[in-house]
Amino acid sequence: SMEQGTVMVSQGVHKAERAGNSMVEIKQGTVQVVTMAGEITHALKEQKSAVNSVVGEVDTISRMAHENAEFVADLTRTSSKLNELADSLSSTISYFKT
Repeated sequence: SMEQGTVMVSQGVHKAERAGNSMVEIKQGTVQVVTMAGEITHALKEQKSAVNSVVGEVDTISRMAHENAEFVADLTRTSSKLNELADSLSSTISYFKT
């Protein structure tokens, strides 16, 4: 009957509206997911850059520590040589004092 057809069309329209609303919500959710994925990607790039910077700084510190160790070794050798020269000078001065 006509009345039954009208009811069915009305139900179909209502279902179509709900499906349309669901599609809008899905689209909004998808946009949010894509936005979050972009933010995560950006954060990961920043983190990678920070890690690379820290690695570079650690390498610099390691190199400086090695250079300092070499300097201390040179300083120790020079100090030892100066002590030897001071002893020799002291012996020479004592020779002339006597």
